[in-house]
Amino acid sequence: MARVSQAHLDARRRQILDGAARCFARNGFHATSMQDVLREAGLSAGAVYRYFRSKEEIIGAIARECFATVRAAFEDASRETPPPPPDVIVGRVLHQVYEGPAGFTRGDGESFARLILQVWSETLRNDELAAILRDGFGHLR
Repeated sequence: MARVSQAHLDARRRQILDGAARCFARNGFHATSMQDVLREAGLSAGAVYRYFRSKEEIIGAIARECFATVRAAFEDASRETPPPPPDVIVGRVLHQVYEGPAGFTRGDGESFARLILQVWSETLRNDELAAILRDGFGHLR
């Protein structure tokens, strides 16, 4: 049996996350089913469940990627001498999250805002996601 390359595995994972993010932004987290994610990603249930056991794992992965992007933008700014003013840093962070590797809703600011609100509100109900949020903010200090 032929082995699947890491690049293929990474691309498939990206396909799932991007499809799920579009669904979450469009329909809301709780109104999105795994069937919706499968349809949006264009993959079978087996293909998706190979990477993620649940919808909650998918939203957790999206949150982790967003925080990694935010952290990288802050780290880049911290290496500058003199450091840029706060408004410039915030602008860069927003640009990175919106357009960077974790830019799940590239070019669609309204969908991006809806997705972020979904993730944020879910932290009130989901302890694991709240821990991801706390960890993400902890790294920014």
